[in-house]
Amino acid sequence: KKGKLVVFGSSLGAAWIYGITRGRVETFFDEDQARHGRKHLGVPIVRPGMGQGRRVLVPLAGKTRRWVEKMLKSKKWKVTNGGGPG
Repeated sequence: KKGKLVVFGSSLGAAWIYGITRGRVETFFDEDQARHGRKHLGVPIVRPGMGQGRRVLVPLAGKTRRWVEKMLKSKKWKVTNGGGPG
């Protein structure tokens, strides 16, 4: 049995992860305060500070992904590559 997933962001890459994992996403972490408390594809969007110590998928590419991964790791998050190129 595969567990639930946490995804950084709540836009196209996050929707892609939701689709390919057949809805296993339990939470989207997003830095956009306007999205906090809302839902994306029926899944809650919360502030990134709530993710400390969790394994987070980062569905971004290249320099952007590396920058986000560095930021998340500095906050003690466990980061998993979301499969994007780069």
